[in-house]
Formats: sequence, C-alpha cells, structure tokens
Amino acid sequence: MTIEAPLPTRPPYDPVNVSLEEFWAQSFDDREKAFKILRDERPVSWHRPMEAP
Repeated sequence: MTIEAPLPTRPPYDPVNVSLEEFWAQSFDDREKAFKILRDERPVSWHRPMEAP
C-alpha cells in the first residue's frame, strides 16, 4: 500500500519586504518601524532571499 503525502508548502512571503535594496536605503527610523511591526505582530516571518547587486 502506498500513501501519498501532500508536498510541504512554503508560507507566503511577508508583505514587509526586508529583502529589497530599497528597504535598506531607507532611514534607520523607517526601517525600525518595519522591524517593530515584525516584532510585535509576526515574530516569525518569511522573506525572499536578497538579490545580489
């Protein structure tokens, strides 16, 4: 008997995108606001890998 298990799925990427160069070009205060959202609301979040420049 063969049992087929569903393939694991990845969680969706978080809308707070810390993977973009534009994110890191923002001021410290703007980045801190984004990180505060992640700390307060989504302590575990998934993000796209950063692209090489």
